[in-house]
Amino acid sequence: MFDYVLPTLLEMPEIVMNQIFSYLDVKSIFKMQKVCHQLYNFVEDQKPDIRLTSIELKATTYGFTCFISSELSGNIQLKYLKTAMACPRMREHGILLEHDYPMPIFFEDIGRLLDFQKSPLRELELVLKYKKYDSEYGQMLGFVENLLKNRSKKLRTQWLWMSALDQSHVMQILPNIDFCGIGRITVADAVVDYDKDVDQEMEIDEILGLKQFNEFEKLDITKFLVDSEDYEENVVEKFLDISEVYLKLKKITIEDLKMIRNLEEMSDYVPHTLLEMPEIVMDHIFSYLDVKSIFKMQKVCLQLHNFVSERKPDIRLTSLELQATTYGFICKISSERSGKILIMYLKTGMACPRMRENGILLEHDHPMPVFFKDIGRLLDFQKSPLRELDLVLECKQFDSEYGQMLEFVKNTLQNQSKKLKTQWLWMSALDESHVMQILPNIELCGIRRFTLSNAVVDYDRDVDQKMGSDEILELNFNDIEKMVATEFLVDSKDFKRKFSGQDVGDSRSVFKIEKDNNPGFGDDSRD
Repeated sequence: MFDYVLPTLLEMPEIVMNQIFSYLDVKSIFKMQKVCHQLYNFVEDQKPDIRLTSIELKATTYGFTCFISSELSGNIQLKYLKTAMACPRMREHGILLEHDYPMPIFFEDIGRLLDFQKSPLRELELVLKYKKYDSEYGQMLGFVENLLKNRSKKLRTQWLWMSALDQSHVMQILPNIDFCGIGRITVADAVVDYDKDVDQEMEIDEILGLKQFNEFEKLDITKFLVDSEDYEENVVEKFLDISEVYLKLKKITIEDLKMIRNLEEMSDYVPHTLLEMPEIVMDHIFSYLDVKSIFKMQKVCLQLHNFVSERKPDIRLTSLELQATTYGFICKISSERSGKILIMYLKTGMACPRMRENGILLEHDHPMPVFFKDIGRLLDFQKSPLRELDLVLECKQFDSEYGQMLEFVKNTLQNQSKKLKTQWLWMSALDESHVMQILPNIELCGIRRFTLSNAVVDYDRDVDQKMGSDEILELNFNDIEKMVATEFLVDSKDFKRKFSGQDVGDSRSVFKIEKDNNPGFGDDSRD
């Protein structure tokens, strides 16, 4: 390939074409189909990810509206209205498509959007403007339901917002969304006239019966009176594992009231000290503290020390990097509240002056136990998903220390009640056993990107190191968007067995292949 000059775009290998399309926005991808018949077929067959961040579908007075957003193309509004029904103001904003029967055109377009959307959405909205258009909205929900059912992989969204007139509307959509991606669900009435019927009742027994219901982080059904005979005796108990719940209950029992810690008494009671606060109030207070403040609270008094140790408030880190280095260990953490913190656990007398200027330096004759104690607490208190988890070996000569670090991290992860989630896992490894210490103990459905590297400093001396992949390839990688292991030679038979068919789904996998080197696979470096 390196001695051959490709004369046309259409003669490019598929992996090169896919890389080109990864830089195009949604409009450009669909415009490419108009260039020629071959490009039309390529787009139809490959279905490049259009990478939308939000989709809003709305049934309105005169037709339908589709509002989409992406980082590449910004905001785009499409209006599918009945002929001559659009006012001048409607023509000034967005793209207006008028037709005697706009519904089929609207369905065709949103069908293509949902078919080409592979990456997770931040927000999916299904909106009914007025109740009198519930027939059109019902047809829209039915069409979207069929689209979602026919996808090879379930659609993911961080927030699902939808109008509903009863539980059946919700159950058309919710079971067809990937639960691993949902953080927030809002169920509302028709947008304009819900205030006229705020006491409308809704049963939620089917919603509560969904598998992995407790994986939701926030649930809002305040526009309805929640009623379900099957759950009326313990309805509050069903929501205890969800961080935030907003709903109106038609009935509530004495047991339910006790379960929410006698809130009626709390309204008339003014605690004299912080320690007299009910647990639910204390949890709320700790939700505003950063990682340093949470651990400092343990030094105030014995009661607070015990409270923090027992409740383990979420420290909400966004990234965590653990590194085995020349002189000891390094821990880098980041969070939105506390920013970046660098902690160095070095052997006594080994730190240079520059190290003392950057971050927190902890010197000890035996730094490993101190390092393990601290990272154990971090992993134990981390409940929300990480954006990035890095496990780094600086030089191969310290593989013994790195191995002990991986063993400690593995044991810590195995003892957690819920598996740790991270969007990107980056780790050094000298063989497959290193990978298998960590990967099975991470929530795989949360990983978007997995990068496997050699030792940071000296991998260039051994770029052709071989690595077995039998155990790694047996794991379910269908949800990973990008997998990189270009610093190792992977056996081509293993690779083809896993990644030549449907098993890989929509993942981008970049490897060096032993014996059968594919020139379409390239290198990847850390961002």
